[in-house]
Amino acid sequence: MSIYGKKARVSAKALQAQFDRGIGSGEGSNYRPFHTSENTITPSHSGKWLCPLTQRYRHDLSELEEGIVYGCLRDPHVTDIRENFRLGIGLTRKICDQLKLKHPDSRGDGKPLIPYTTDILVTRDEPPIYIAFSGKTRNTLRKPADWRALLVEHVYWTLHDVPFLVATEFEISNNALKSLTFIRPDEVNFPRRADEEDLESDFLRLATAADWAQPLLTVVRKLSADMRLDNTKGMVLFKRLVWRGAMDCDLERRIDERTRNAVTF
Repeated sequence: MSIYGKKARVSAKALQAQFDRGIGSGEGSNYRPFHTSENTITPSHSGKWLCPLTQRYRHDLSELEEGIVYGCLRDPHVTDIRENFRLGIGLTRKICDQLKLKHPDSRGDGKPLIPYTTDILVTRDEPPIYIAFSGKTRNTLRKPADWRALLVEHVYWTLHDVPFLVATEFEISNNALKSLTFIRPDEVNFPRRADEEDLESDFLRLATAADWAQPLLTVVRKLSADMRLDNTKGMVLFKRLVWRGAMDCDLERRIDERTRNAVTF
């Protein structure tokens, strides 16, 4: 994301105050995004939610950003996900000079430059160590300000040898987002106890013979009863297995408790 989503261009003094407070820096639970859901106008979803990986409240500014994060959370090698990541102003200024683009600046004395940001920066424990993502609707990409900002981001991350990927509503549909929201467990990349591994194996074995033409909740209740588990535990097992890809679920069906034919074997 670029600076163009801000509600108002901040003054030079206010911008410097943000930098002094560490806005746009840190890692894990200590990270502080440059843009937040409180100070940014977005055309769609904007809000906060507790990330089970970093244990801090995220500020995702669109459904696409949220969908990218869900996809990243399913990667067991992801160790950190930072949103609205502030790019180094010195380098983006040089890039703008080379591309003959005007670098945005703030109001006020001195007019310091306002940083470009990238929607999502992922950290992994194996190569590629970093992956940068931007979520843009196809309609948004028709706006010169946005595709110019994407060009700056592309050059910036290329110079850092970091893959830069752009996702649109064609890659992350609204149905898939709702499905991922439903199956997202309270914990991700969680260490499983031996008894939980046995429960998942038993649930998966019974699920292969289940009639998934019934509503999902009905099937899970029957499997839970067969395993002498409460329904809540059975749904947790279902969500964990689908989240990890051990059970094949068509997320484009908009999975929820009422969905029929939710699973295919």
